[in-house]
Amino acid sequence: PEYFSASFAGNPIAMVVDPTIDHPVSEPRWPGFPAIRYDVSVRWTGSLTIQQSGTYEFWLASNDGSRLDIDGQLVVDNGGLHSMSTKSGSLELAAGAHAITIDYFQRSSDRGIMLEWRGADSGNARATVPSAVLSTPKPSWTGCFLSCGSPGEGANDPALGFG
Repeated sequence: PEYFSASFAGNPIAMVVDPTIDHPVSEPRWPGFPAIRYDVSVRWTGSLTIQQSGTYEFWLASNDGSRLDIDGQLVVDNGGLHSMSTKSGSLELAAGAHAITIDYFQRSSDRGIMLEWRGADSGNARATVPSAVLSTPKPSWTGCFLSCGSPGEGANDPALGFG
């Protein structure tokens, strides 16, 4: 996710990769980010890959506000200032990759966020959305191979295999 100070304005203050979105209510500090205490916003972006088409229900629990968008459609709105609470929503998903965005903010006190689902790919059981179906975009690299033209100019090529 991308971590922002207070709002989603400006550049992120930190970026990490989470295998799942499963952060139960915790102390005011996020694990691994001791400088981030209060007034934090977090955005997860990536893909959700569905193997079997059908209706999927999603639960988003958070303290404070959160929202889940899939393919640009609002699925769960758990906004506002509140203790840990859960909201749900459902939609039909075809097999394949779907763009997913989760926005979360916490103003003060304990924090937490958890994403669960139920559908054909979960055996129709409510469970944490597993890392096997979540992915992030492959990072791109900027490189200048002989001459890119003016100083500071680069070429952005996500297909390069730098590691």
